Amino acid sequence: MGRARSFETEDILATTAQLFRRLGFAATSLKDLERETGLQAGSLYNAFGNKKAVFLHSLDAYHETVVRYRIERYLKGDNPIAELVDLFTSTYQVEGIPNPGCLLTNTAAEIGGDDPEIQSKVEEGFSLLRDAFRTQMRKAKQLGLANPAIPSEAAAEFLLTAYQGLLVRVRNGASLDVLEQTVLLTVGVVSRKRIKQSSLKP
Repeated sequence: MGRARSFETEDILATTAQLFRRLGFAATSLKDLERETGLQAGSLYNAFGNKKAVFLHSLDAYHETVVRYRIERYLKGDNPIAELVDLFTSTYQVEGIPNPGCLLTNTAAEIGGDDPEIQSKVEEGFSLLRDAFRTQMRKAKQLGLANPAIPSEAAAEFLLTAYQGLLVRVRNGASLDVLEQTVLLTVGVVSRKRIKQSSLKP
């Protein structure tokens, strides 16, 4: 019988995901991983594989603990446009300005299409958001809240792109005024009515 692991896989991967989020893939060292997780390199690699394998597992964990969580928290209600505003503003209201941004966004910027395996994992996360945005826009259309000139599919792609851009600006320390105006304009494009400043509640 194999020796039982003395750590929780989910907790370790949630930790490594946040480490990669802060430092990026290339800049994260083995020593960083050991320090953050409290595990020796042998334990980490026996459990997950090499550094790239740890990173791929970390992206999977990020999908579950961050992306799905945020979708469930912010995009599950009866006012799809207001929920979009809440999701977008949470990128800077929850952690402040600046913050480490999003692991998916950061990885897409750092690695792009240079590594197909990593690119595929990033796209999985983007697909979760894209599908959630599409669902929001379909609900908004049914309620007469969406811009009728924009198909739900196109609106979802627009929101995904705008969301990623917003996260870059948040990480770069853009001012609150710039971020809030960006949210107002972004959600306003897909909405039937103009979004007001009062919607950006803290």
